Amino acid sequence: WTELCVGKPYAAELESLPDTYSWCLQAPVAAFAEHIRSYSKFPLLAIGSGGSFTSASFCEYLHQVCTGHVAKAVTPLEAVYSPLDFRHTSLLFLTASGKNSDVNGAFTRLVKREPLCIGALCTRGKSPLAKIASSFNKANVFEFDIPTGNDGYLATNSLLATIILLTRAYESARLLLGTLAATFLEILPGYSALDAFRKNLSARAAPLWDRRTLVVLHT
Repeated sequence: WTELCVGKPYAAELESLPDTYSWCLQAPVAAFAEHIRSYSKFPLLAIGSGGSFTSASFCEYLHQVCTGHVAKAVTPLEAVYSPLDFRHTSLLFLTASGKNSDVNGAFTRLVKREPLCIGALCTRGKSPLAKIASSFNKANVFEFDIPTGNDGYLATNSLLATIILLTRAYESARLLLGTLAATFLEILPGYSALDAFRKNLSARAAPLWDRRTLVVLHT
């Protein structure tokens, strides 16, 4: 059932999170950090759709906290129809595969509006988005080919990777003090293995599955 619904066993995707985290701590981010430094004194639109909108929301928060300048997370559609004068605004696309038609279409349209700075973070190598960006002098796509490959239906390892790579880039740009834990398990206090965390979470959540209605409250 899980295979059919999400394309990959979700449990296996969760088990890969510690390895993805470790890989991201070692990935070279200097070029991406320099790109971020170049627009650190300006407003930012962080653009993402689907699971990557979560990455865009995190980027919005990170940019405002680290630079003191306004940032906003928007979908590709919102960005395309925005009345903003992008000559005074930077744009950063967040995408797992760099092949979604909405992201690529928006990138093509927005680069022609001459934004102050335009770039993209992609967790796959040799993406269609990078090919599109190569046609424009001031567009940059930073590709990090994470070892877990494509996510299933739900953004999982790509989402964690994007958030960690963004954080490391802002750190490398000297806009943020080092805050990342040395290992993934350090973010889960009291657990020595991911499996123990999963079992505890499953036990705590078990009473929910008999309910006909769930109300999810979140920030």
